[in-house]
Amino acid sequence: MALDSLKSDRMIGIIQPKNNNNELFSMGCIGRITSYIETQDYRIVLNLEGVCRFIIHDRDLTSKGYYQARIDCDNFLEDLNNIEPHIDRTALIQKYSNFFKMKKLEIDKGVLSETSNLQLLSTLAMLAPFNKIDKQAILESINVAARLDTINSILDLNTFQVVSSKNSSLN
Repeated sequence: MALDSLKSDRMIGIIQPKNNNNELFSMGCIGRITSYIETQDYRIVLNLEGVCRFIIHDRDLTSKGYYQARIDCDNFLEDLNNIEPHIDRTALIQKYSNFFKMKKLEIDKGVLSETSNLQLLSTLAMLAPFNKIDKQAILESINVAARLDTINSILDLNTFQVVSSKNSSLN
C-alpha cells in the first residue's frame, strides 16, 4: 500500500479497527506521506500529515492485501482550512506533561514550542498513550474547538482517576 501510494498521490486512508473481528470505526483520516525511510529489515516507516477526515462507506480487499474504500469527506472540508486555533499553549503542554509524567513517559517541551497550534493539537493527541476510544473521540470532534475540549476532558479524566486511586489507597 505504501509503495503504491508513493507511486501516485502519496495519500493513504488511516482508520482504526473496532475489534479483532475486522470491524472498523466509520471515521478515519486521509494522510499524506511527507517522508519515509526504509529500514534494514525492509520495513517502510512513514511520516504522515493529516489532510482531512472521512466517513468510510465500503471497502474491498485488493489482490495486494490492503483495502481500497469508497469514502466521503464532504462534511469535513473545514479540515482543509488549516486555520490556527487560539489555545492556551502553556496550560495544554503542562496538562500533557503531567499526564506523561503519570504514565512514566517523557515529553520534549522544547520541540513542542516550535510547532503551530494546529500541529500541537494533532501531535500531542497522536503521541499520547490514549486508548483507541479516546483517540477516536478526538478524531470525531466536530471542529478544532471541540477537539481541544475533548482532549482536555480526556486529560482531566485520566488525571482525576490517578489522583482518586492514590487518595483511596491512602485511606
